[in-house]
Amino acid sequence: MAMTLAFQTALTGQDGRVTDEQPTRPKRRTFTKAYKARILAAFDALPEGSPERGALLRKERLYHSHIVHWRKQAENG
Repeated sequence: MAMTLAFQTALTGQDGRVTDEQPTRPKRRTFTKAYKARILAAFDALPEGSPERGALLRKERLYHSHIVHWRKQAENG
């Protein structure tokens, strides 16, 4: 089988070596109800617009959209 440049690039690891393995998709994180509730409570306890809110999101590797989505989930049950 001829190896095209795109195919070779797809099979090249970070170290530059070509492998026969297919790249794996990253696993999507899942969050429990308890975790969501704890993060929402911690986020809401901080003053609105404070840098601590951003620090909390960075520490937990979350986006503000997570907070918005979880808040809607909490309102809907």
